Amino acid sequence: MRYKYQNLYEILSEVTNERPNSIAIFDDRQKIKYDELKSNVDKVAVYLQALGIKFGDKVGMAVVNSQEFIISYLAVTAIGAVAVPMNTFLKFEEFSYILQNCNAKILIASSSLSKELISLNELKNLQKIVWIGEVPKCLQENRQTQTLNLDDEYGESVYLAPDLRAADIDAQYLNLVGINERNINFNDLLSHNHPLNIEKTPKIDDMAHIIYTS
Repeated sequence: MRYKYQNLYEILSEVTNERPNSIAIFDDRQKIKYDELKSNVDKVAVYLQALGIKFGDKVGMAVVNSQEFIISYLAVTAIGAVAVPMNTFLKFEEFSYILQNCNAKILIASSSLSKELISLNELKNLQKIVWIGEVPKCLQENRQTQTLNLDDEYGESVYLAPDLRAADIDAQYLNLVGINERNINFNDLLSHNHPLNIEKTPKIDDMAHIIYTS
């Protein structure tokens, strides 16, 4: 059987062209139309490309049910990267194992899960954590240090891997908000107007995501 579409992004693009003002997502906060959804997917996908995410790279997702989950998943798979969504009830050790096992380069995370996730900053394979909601206050206050003392809140200390160097970032993306910081807000990914250029189109038989089970 031949399929009309090769990936979810092609479906999103066609539906957006046909009915851009139709409601795509309806949650407790707002209604999102298809044109806004696709625009946000494109912006997140561009930001991931700016971070060096390429076809087949893994992007961890510890995200509660939300519009950001949908946007992130579609953005990751649009550029041929592999989404690794994780059960939000896992503990730090389980999150850490999964992210290291799949060699995830980026983690997109809900700030409501920060108690279990904040120590993941010490993982060397993770280039950046994108927080949906506020970046944990302790991370904002300790950007200039390499060790984060969490005794008051979590009872431990965490080594912070260094921020990305400007030399490692494509010059055209140096103006992106938070591009060289290790912990940023999800909204930073949406605060630009760079067009999306998909270099290699994901095919129907390419890996889209990895699910870890117990």
